Amino acid sequence: MSPAHSLPRVAPRPPRDPFTEILSLPRTLVVIDSTRFRVKDRYYRVPGLVPVAPRRICTDRDGARWACGLASRVALRTLVAGRHLACLPGPEDPGDEETAVAGGAASAEVLLLCRVDATRHLAEELLRLGAARLAEGSDGTLYGAPDDDAAAQNVKNAPDPVRLRQIEAEAQAAGAGLWRAVEEDGGRP
Repeated sequence: MSPAHSLPRVAPRPPRDPFTEILSLPRTLVVIDSTRFRVKDRYYRVPGLVPVAPRRICTDRDGARWACGLASRVALRTLVAGRHLACLPGPEDPGDEETAVAGGAASAEVLLLCRVDATRHLAEELLRLGAARLAEGSDGTLYGAPDDDAAAQNVKNAPDPVRLRQIEAEAQAAGAGLWRAVEEDGGRP
């Protein structure tokens, strides 16, 4: 082939979506708290967030009480039950006494770094709804320090830590979910 007859240029392929694992969740999953749920004997957790205690009762500035723990669990259920989540392959966390299967040992929790649609991360949505808080002292990274290439790729594709703090601050300012409550000293939780 002569240089005058070069091949046409083909547009480069878009980068492959790193959210390769599709987690198809049944409507009947068991929500443990606002960041953890169970499907059959497998436990899942959204990392980097502090859940609202499942039985927590909150009081607003007017003295009205509501089941904010239940409302937070319902928020997670609404986001994930019966849905297909696009997830990054996640590491497992060793189980604890709260995830122990009746009569058996604790089960490991799969850390879920997932999107509920093409652009919304599950952690962002839980923060936006006031259904969870960022962990104290957290720099906002959901998977800690990467110690291999796969972990480094997950950290790279996780929601931006600055954005997570911003979303939490906006939810707090709007009094969304948990942030509607006041503590006994008059401050926010």
